[in-house]
Amino acid sequence: MQLTILGSNSAVPTADRWTSAQYLYINGHGILIDCGEGAQIRMKMFDKKISTIDQVYITHLHGDHFYGLVGLISTFNLMNRRKPLTVYGPAKLKETIMMMLEVSESRLDYECNFVEVDTQASQVIERNRYYEVTSIPLEHSIPTTGYLFKSVWKKSPMSYAYCSDTIYKPDIVPIIEGVDLLYHEATFLDDLKAQAVAKFHSTAKEAALIAKSANVKKLILGHFSKRYTNMDLFLEEACAIFANTVLASDALSI
Repeated sequence: MQLTILGSNSAVPTADRWTSAQYLYINGHGILIDCGEGAQIRMKMFDKKISTIDQVYITHLHGDHFYGLVGLISTFNLMNRRKPLTVYGPAKLKETIMMMLEVSESRLDYECNFVEVDTQASQVIERNRYYEVTSIPLEHSIPTTGYLFKSVWKKSPMSYAYCSDTIYKPDIVPIIEGVDLLYHEATFLDDLKAQAVAKFHSTAKEAALIAKSANVKKLILGHFSKRYTNMDLFLEEACAIFANTVLASDALSI
């Protein structure tokens, strides 16, 4: 399994931090997790072939997590894609994308399947001979789900949990218990905890508490507010609780 961060900022991109998108490579298969604006450009910049993508997993319908999807779907068509694409996400994702394609009079010459994910329950939503994916119910201002990816063919399965926009939610701990790698949003530092609660986001401290409680091996913090310029403050706050923490940055590969 190899994870590459394509975008690590929250709602507004900056020159060096674009909005949420990640590329996960498992046993020869490419997976896109969220698809913020410019995700396909980021893939080209970081030498990731978009032709390898078989599945896309969208966490929720805030623009910084899916505005790049209709462009990617259209690019696949221009590339004469023939293999099917499966897109997982909350209710109304299919309706939204198909409306955009219809308005632009775009026609797809390949099969694009949408799978609606229940954001209120944890369940296995994909299982094949290479990996399985389990949904992680999160709590945000709109229906949101995280995803747990496991490389199942190994004697000791490798695992990666992606927890995007969410308020501090300790009841996800049993779902992500012992994962090799956890990505957890940390939009704010803890001195702005009240603002984090109001906007249904987490702080770096809260992400570290989740990592510690779940006994994960490594934590990645991401989805930073553009208000911050000294990112070391996030690392300091989290490492005081969970030492094996790193900061997401565009192009970071693990």
